[in-house]
Amino acid sequence: ALPISGYSTWTRSMTVEFVAGGTGDLYFHFDFPPEIEEQVRRDLEAKGYSTPSFECGYYLKDGTLTTKITNVVAIRPKGYIKASSPPASDEFKASRLVKLEETLKEQLEKEQEQEQEKEQEKAK
Repeated sequence: ALPISGYSTWTRSMTVEFVAGGTGDLYFHFDFPPEIEEQVRRDLEAKGYSTPSFECGYYLKDGTLTTKITNVVAIRPKGYIKASSPPASDEFKASRLVKLEETLKEQLEKEQEQEQEKEQEKAK
């Protein structure tokens, strides 16, 4: 079993491929191979998170695959807050920073003007 206490796990993405018609009862099969488990373990130790991908699916009683599912899960520390997706480009970040600087400068100039006006009123 994976040592994921202290972590939250959720589906990050999933693709579904319909391979064959389901003409009877379907059975869901899920296998988490040992090599993926080991990769998750290494990721958690090294980075504190992991994003493994694995396949599962629905099968007929005779073993025929009807629906192939590829699932990517996010394993993150409990309390993790997702960043914006996709991440903002450096150009966007830079333009937002410039705009913020301009806005703050304008606000500071207004406050300085108001202070000067108050001082002038007191001097009269």
